Amino acid sequence: MAEFRFRMAGVVFMLACRAGALTPERIQWLIVEFDGYKGFASPAGVLDALRTMQEHPSEAKLVAKNFAAQLSQGSPGVKKYPTPALESGVASVSLFRPDEQRLILEMRTLVSNLESATDEAWRFFEMTFNSSLTPNDRRRVEINLETAYSQIAQLCERIAKHAALTISA
Repeated sequence: MAEFRFRMAGVVFMLACRAGALTPERIQWLIVEFDGYKGFASPAGVLDALRTMQEHPSEAKLVAKNFAAQLSQGSPGVKKYPTPALESGVASVSLFRPDEQRLILEMRTLVSNLESATDEAWRFFEMTFNSSLTPNDRRRVEINLETAYSQIAQLCERIAKHAALTISA
């Protein structure tokens, strides 16, 4: 779960940059998440960038804007993540205490919602390659794509926070 929590924080960072939604509160939350990560992938570079953004908020917007410009040229960068520990917990949920059962099932629901939002984002992303779209329809697709990214960022943040509760339970 700790690795999955770290991955969710990474998605939040990427999508928040893309959407220009790196608020001081979100930057602080990301610093706490990345600083507490003890896995094999080193978030040192991201942590340094986040701390710089925290110390210089006006520069944070510029960094995020440049990062977003680079991201807008590529694929969405969102995907479905395997959750074997969660699936194992769901399969044997009756073995856990009621409060743990609730946490496991809530996490499974959040992950299912993330998977649905990811599918939706990919559908809209693929539609951006449709050359027969009118300019008005293309704009609607782009708005829907950005909305899907925003939903994914929110879900990833909720999942990471929920994983923190699950790990401590």
